[in-house]
Amino acid sequence: MVVVYIDLVKRVQIYIEPEMDRALAAAAARERISKAALIRRYVAERIGFPRVDSGTLDDLVGAYDEAPGSIDEVVYGR
Repeated sequence: MVVVYIDLVKRVQIYIEPEMDRALAAAAARERISKAALIRRYVAERIGFPRVDSGTLDDLVGAYDEAPGSIDEVVYGR
């Protein structure tokens, strides 16, 4: 079994006013994304960080070329 962990993001904590949090939640809801994703986008735009597409899981297709194992072994232990 191969387990891959990729450190894509770092967790940070920020303090914002309740009004700003409500506005952020409303903007995120309108765009159908999380507040965290919206904050990352705003920060990236502000500091000129290159934008990363959210479809990065598609990049993993074909990355592992070994045949899949038996699901029964994983689920049922046989």
